[in-house]
Amino acid sequence: MPVRALPVLLQLVNVDADEPFMMDHVVAAFQAGVITGAEARHLQAFSERTPKSRKRALAAETDVSPAAIEAMRAKFARASEWFYAAYPRLRRDDAG
Repeated sequence: MPVRALPVLLQLVNVDADEPFMMDHVVAAFQAGVITGAEARHLQAFSERTPKSRKRALAAETDVSPAAIEAMRAKFARASEWFYAAYPRLRRDDAG
């Protein structure tokens, strides 16, 4: 069985990352056969993290598809254009 990503596991267990009683849902999902023992242990370790650490772990799960990469490049291009419009005294060829 392929390894499922953390957001997918949370969706399978039907729980939010902020939920305080996450392990009750994890145990029920494991007993129902929805997730494996390894996935249950992974979710247990996730549930023991601090809320800030949970957010970081979920943020680490990024979309790296070509469409997502192209969207991010377009976003950076728009931000760059805004920056140079807001600060015209800085030229693009003024590199370090």
